[in-house]
Amino acid sequence: MKRTGDATGRQAEERCLQRLRQQGYQILVHRYRNPAQEIDIVACHQSTLFLIEVKARPTLDQGRDILTTLSPERYATAAACFLADYPQYAHHDIRFDAMIVTPNGNIHHIENLWG
Repeated sequence: MKRTGDATGRQAEERCLQRLRQQGYQILVHRYRNPAQEIDIVACHQSTLFLIEVKARPTLDQGRDILTTLSPERYATAAACFLADYPQYAHHDIRFDAMIVTPNGNIHHIENLWG
């Protein structure tokens, strides 16, 4: 039996994938896993590689709060693992983003988490 949170998270990811495709992003990997971290979405747009964390939360503020718990070091290691697996993207700029999906269906794209 699936937990409700898992189903909600998967639905949020699907909505974000759809939005990114509509905006011209090329989806490279959905749910990339490596020893450091799971990356919900890895996408490419122009010459930038986007590593995107997706969070489904009741409010935007709760989504932003959870983002403060993410470890930039773990994501940097995950990015290095991704580039080792996909060296063709080694010359791309890399940006870490988040997308927060709220129950009313709004998708909030938070760009450049760690500037």
